[in-house]
Amino acid sequence: GDTKVKSPNPSRSKPQPKNALNEDAIKQVLVGWLGAKGWKTKVAWGRTHGIDIDATRGSERWIIEAKGPGSLSAMRINYFIGVLGETLQRMDDENANYSIAFPDLRQFQYLWKRLPDLAKSRTMITAIFVDEDGNVRQLKN
Repeated sequence: GDTKVKSPNPSRSKPQPKNALNEDAIKQVLVGWLGAKGWKTKVAWGRTHGIDIDATRGSERWIIEAKGPGSLSAMRINYFIGVLGETLQRMDDENANYSIAFPDLRQFQYLWKRLPDLAKSRTMITAIFVDEDGNVRQLKN
């Protein structure tokens, strides 16, 4: 008969690399990363409406919109433009920090690099890249 191959360690808390870059996995990594820095987070998981990650630490606030990898180049461009638009629409707290978060893929890095420095400095939006191993990088420009 059929023999099913079991994953070697299904109880591992870290997602498998092939799943590590989806939007909720990115949010999960960021919640841990922020928590380690003393931030409390409210997260909109899955298709829940609202701010993806609304983090607070004392009087500080950090709003992060996240996107998954998308499967095609054109989809990634749409994700990038879309997440920028969502972030701008949420920008109503002058004391908050605002970031957009993506899987650490070359195309997202390129799209961020191509965004004019003036746009980055005027909006003060930063980019956060999360790789398959759960490493987090934040870029201002």
